[in-house]
Amino acid sequence: MIKTLNLARLQNPATAVGLVFMTLSILYSGWIARIPEVQSNLGLSKSQLGFSLLGLSIGALSMTITSGWLTSKLRTGVSLTSSTLLFCFCIALPAFAWDEWSLLVALFAVGVGNGFMNVAMNAAAAVVERSEQVNIMPFCHAMYSLGLIFGALLSSAAGALGISVALHLSVLGALMALVYTLIHPVLNQLPQAKREVTRFSLRSAELLMLAVLAFCFIMSEGAIADWTAVYLKNELGASASISSLGYACFAFAMTAGRFSCNYFRAMLGVQQLMLWGVVITIAGLLLPVLLPSVAAGIIGFAIAGLGIANLVPVIFAASAKIEGIHPSAGIATVLTAGMAGLMLCRPIIGWLGESRGLGMGLVFIMAMVAIGGLLTLLGMRRFRLSL
Repeated sequence: MIKTLNLARLQNPATAVGLVFMTLSILYSGWIARIPEVQSNLGLSKSQLGFSLLGLSIGALSMTITSGWLTSKLRTGVSLTSSTLLFCFCIALPAFAWDEWSLLVALFAVGVGNGFMNVAMNAAAAVVERSEQVNIMPFCHAMYSLGLIFGALLSSAAGALGISVALHLSVLGALMALVYTLIHPVLNQLPQAKREVTRFSLRSAELLMLAVLAFCFIMSEGAIADWTAVYLKNELGASASISSLGYACFAFAMTAGRFSCNYFRAMLGVQQLMLWGVVITIAGLLLPVLLPSVAAGIIGFAIAGLGIANLVPVIFAASAKIEGIHPSAGIATVLTAGMAGLMLCRPIIGWLGESRGLGMGLVFIMAMVAIGGLLTLLGMRRFRLSL
């Protein structure tokens, strides 16, 4: 029997793991929202920035593949502690880069920390679900989205106050490390995960389909996050604080969509939920392309956030429930596919932005979302996805 999730106490393991999800997103969105300033400070072109962002994808992809083996050798609490503190340290490194190559290396380190923490916290959520008999995965992903809002708003305030990127990210990393020390005693008591956790696998045709969908949708979600602030600032002329605020609107809409996921799933069903998400995402991205203004850009990215909110969580939930595949192995597989998509799309969008304008980059994202929607329409008739 699944128990009611009580989130009132910090000592609750579910609350503690949810805060780890929030820690990751606060740190990551703090970096994302200030990408335009790093680009400007280093004098990078769009293609150079896209090349440097490739380091983030390579680092995350390499660590996502290997973290399964690593987390199987460590206790759950040790995995969470080492991955979280590593990411808290690495997040400030891009602010100290001096050219595109040093930024590439710094972002590789950020990607390694991100990939390690991503696998560790999802494995911890699975451990809590098994040991406490509670369903916390939707809550954890909602906490992640909520952290995106907080991180973006903090970045907007830091930009408006003239706080340097280096100081902002350094202090943010230190604060998040301090927050983690407060919940560490609870996390350190989590039971050990099973030895066979989190190993890349494509033994199932259903998991292969989910990996392809993850490639399309995680790529699209990450690309929107990467380029929202840059598009508002460089293409539409928004200030640094307004461009960060635009990203916050995208994150807020995505959070609202995830908190309401169960309601709309019950009303529409999984297939209609995903297909409507695809349509709304494309409509939102189309708005700033057809009406190139700051207001239209902010509204459009907010609409896109609402549409794409539940595409990735559905895939994560489904990958953890495939017969004959361990939940962590399913999660690791779709994560790896998504990281591969991000690694591919970042330089492509950078090149498109340089040669054709970032509007074409948004068109590329729309195309990937549409492909994912078509595959969903075809694949859902054979495979049943559930949250």
